Amino acid sequence: MKNSPKLNLLPQSFLALLILTGLGYLGNYFKLELFFGVDFLFGSIAVMMVVSFYGIFWGTLVGLIVSSHTYILWAHPYAIIIFTCEACFVAFFLRRRRQNMVFLDSLYWVLIGIPLVGLFYGAILPIPLQGAIVIALKQAIN
Repeated sequence: MKNSPKLNLLPQSFLALLILTGLGYLGNYFKLELFFGVDFLFGSIAVMMVVSFYGIFWGTLVGLIVSSHTYILWAHPYAIIIFTCEACFVAFFLRRRRQNMVFLDSLYWVLIGIPLVGLFYGAILPIPLQGAIVIALKQAIN
């Protein structure tokens, strides 16, 4: 079932997918507040497990669902976009070439994630440059 493009899952696989989705959402719900409203989230762990076990479709969908809690936390949709793109990017390149997931995730943050944070937080949201840099670094590490 690994990286299978099939959308229909066996009942036990679907149950595991639901459990990982729930754990991912809870990982974002039970955040670790660092300072000045900067939160460390844990939902991406479950999302990357889904990416690895279920592939691009389910990984991206679960990334969207899990990251949706960031709208409640921060009252804007930009983190949802960034984290969903992260899951899609990693799943896409993991499927094409069995690369190291940590390398692919790091590549995403260097090439796409940090620039998106700069665009959304630095240009669209009224956040000072220093705050946008802190958020970009935190999200890349997260």
